[in-house]
Amino acid sequence: GDMCEKRNFSKMMALAAPFLGPFPWWPTTFVLPEQLPELTEEMGRSPRIWIVKPEDGSQGDGIFLVQSAKDLHARASARLSLGGVVQQYLGKPLLLRGLKFDL
Repeated sequence: GDMCEKRNFSKMMALAAPFLGPFPWWPTTFVLPEQLPELTEEMGRSPRIWIVKPEDGSQGDGIFLVQSAKDLHARASARLSLGGVVQQYLGKPLLLRGLKFDL
């Protein structure tokens, strides 16, 4: 797989964290569909805003925000099996020269 794909990159970050320490600029991330049960549990624990990034999207295409598992299933039930990542939304993201960027 290509490390530039959202799911593969997220998996690599999770594997590296125990060896390199936490990455303060990397938000809480769940890889779908594999981690859907863990995400649903986390969403039920504390109210937060989550950003859903489909695997097949780029440059913001297909990205949307949810606040609960109910919202997630209502907006993305057909797409959840296709894969992607869900991350805790960062109100103040890391900026490069004052601009948002992606990897």
